[in-house]
Amino acid sequence: MSDPFLAEIRMFGFQFAPRGYTFCNGDRTFRRSEGISGVAKKHSKKLSGQRVNRRPRRDVDDDFLYELYCSTRTEELSATPWSDDEKEKFLRMQFAAQSAYYREHYTDTTWDILCIGGEPIGRLYVARWENEIRIVDISLLPHARGQGIGTRLLNELIEESSKAKKPLHIHVEHSNPALRLYKRLEFKVIGDTGVYFLMERSCRD
Repeated sequence: MSDPFLAEIRMFGFQFAPRGYTFCNGDRTFRRSEGISGVAKKHSKKLSGQRVNRRPRRDVDDDFLYELYCSTRTEELSATPWSDDEKEKFLRMQFAAQSAYYREHYTDTTWDILCIGGEPIGRLYVARWENEIRIVDISLLPHARGQGIGTRLLNELIEESSKAKKPLHIHVEHSNPALRLYKRLEFKVIGDTGVYFLMERSCRD
């Protein structure tokens, strides 16, 4: 089976959603309106230790998912000379293209919204293929990062991988601060696109 991630890089020259900021610090978010920054202020309480539920993505989640996507591109876009209008047009285009690409190319995939107390805090997309489990996308809102939620989610997937006797894979950008977390959880680099590492957590009996 060909790798949809590598096909995406060849087609567009980059990956739509740089998996570089899933767990990184910083809570600045590009939005002309209140956007994610406002959400972060409203939900500033500690989330560590609270139960994270998963539910299937629904059409009504599109606005939330766009805001979440924006929060993953903040640091990248802050370095551009673009106007707010140009940034928003770019983000809208990229979000739509990413969503369409995921749906077309990632088969046997669960598209889950992560929630605490009924409020969405992130997304987790996982492909379960014949010979591997692939983390397609894992993203958290800024106020949900750095509280151990990502570690819990990864440990759940590691346990699933072990039970299924399939390795767990994810592409991680070279500059991603979360590399330390993946290495601590015993993910190993098994490939390199030049921008992204392909990392594997081997399954164990």
